[in-house]
Amino acid sequence: MNTAAAGRERPLVSLVLFAFNQQDYIGEALEGALAQTYEPLEIQVVDDCSPDETFAVIEGIVADYGGPHAVSVHRNQNNIGWTRFGENFNACTERSRGELIVLAAGDDISTPDRVEKLVGAWIEAGRPPAVVMSAFETISDDTVHSGHIRHDGRNYGELPLIELVEQDGAGILGAAIGFTRDLYARFGPIPPESVFEDRVLGFRARLAGKVLYLDEPLVRYRIHADNVSGPSIHADARRWARFCRGHRELFAAFRADVRRQHPDGSGDPLLFEAIDTRERHVERTEKLVSGNPLERAAAAWYVSQRQRNLRYRVSFILKAAGLWRGFDRATSKRPQGGPAK
Repeated sequence: MNTAAAGRERPLVSLVLFAFNQQDYIGEALEGALAQTYEPLEIQVVDDCSPDETFAVIEGIVADYGGPHAVSVHRNQNNIGWTRFGENFNACTERSRGELIVLAAGDDISTPDRVEKLVGAWIEAGRPPAVVMSAFETISDDTVHSGHIRHDGRNYGELPLIELVEQDGAGILGAAIGFTRDLYARFGPIPPESVFEDRVLGFRARLAGKVLYLDEPLVRYRIHADNVSGPSIHADARRWARFCRGHRELFAAFRADVRRQHPDGSGDPLLFEAIDTRERHVERTEKLVSGNPLERAAAAWYVSQRQRNLRYRVSFILKAAGLWRGFDRATSKRPQGGPAK
């Protein structure tokens, strides 16, 4: 087989591993990347200017690596952070050369055959512009396997676009996906302020390509309070405000991408209406951390409408109005440099 035919049969793939303040986990994450069975593979390790020993751990492991994959290490001069993750994501995507780009987080672990199986599913589907995702297994801080397999993306490719917007594009995990270069090229860079790069990519794939799903856990996904939407998200006013701002950026991206896909103005008006509705919802929920106690109470009433326990709902509203201590603290130290978790 000639070189061109071989390349067509086994395309170059890029695996991008994002890290920030993950000195206790990055070793396992990087070893999982280096152990990939697929070739040809380039691995790009990106540290978002960690103040801990994350970068030193990366350098040590890469220096000792003698395997078949091309490995590059990049360290951002300044911390870009979670609230401008799109900027980091775009830079890494544009540095990569693969036809398929696989994302990984510095606190998760990829199975050795992860890239091989994602590529296989994409080739079998005919190499469309696509997002390719898999199921994943949750693990704890100390890498204890839960045995719990999550299938979040199983129906993502079949949901009507309006329903996808109504659930804020959720149902896709950035740490368990790959996406094609032509999908990125079709729409261009994601917004620099984007927090939910996975939802932007998934929405783009639904607009102009395919979402492919493998019902097999290929990532060990670490659950802890510092995940982007982890259990501490409501306990930190600044973090909650950033989370809401991230949703507003997401809806702006949805609207812009529909217009890119339909430059003649033929986009579904109901789709735009759904995006507008979700934006209004976020504006109301963001007032949970308003400086005005009446606005907080009104937001709490709105957010808790589906809560059937009246006692809980009344308590929630009263606390939001004046004694909701959780929203007075801003102590979260979540990792800022990785794909959405």
